[in-house]
Amino acid sequence: MKKCICALTCVVLFAFSSVFSRDLTGTYDLVGSNSRGGRVAYRGQVIIEPFGQNYRVIWMIGSNQVQAGIGILDQDELTLSVAYSDMNSNDVGVVSFGVVNDFELEGKWATMNSYSYGWENIIWVSPFTN
Repeated sequence: MKKCICALTCVVLFAFSSVFSRDLTGTYDLVGSNSRGGRVAYRGQVIIEPFGQNYRVIWMIGSNQVQAGIGILDQDELTLSVAYSDMNSNDVGVVSFGVVNDFELEGKWATMNSYSYGWENIIWVSPFTN
């Protein structure tokens, strides 16, 4: 019985640790909405690149919107928290991404003046290159 419990524990720990086994660096396809459950309001790309112990995150939304931010990855909670600024409007906000797996993140975002939050889903496309 003890061997069975130990084996099951090892399998569960291995399965959990394999949910996220690489850093987040790369280029991602982006879909998002201004409200959870709403129809897709925007598409674009997101670049996540290393910046010391943190990550620099750049959104390119549609043909002319660019946002940039700094993110901190919590390996224990599998969460990437990013403070960002819109380069055109100087609007600032925050997004909290949950790591779904090695190739997908789901997030909620809000700007400084928001009473509600929107959502984003990003899916890894390719490695980041300088």
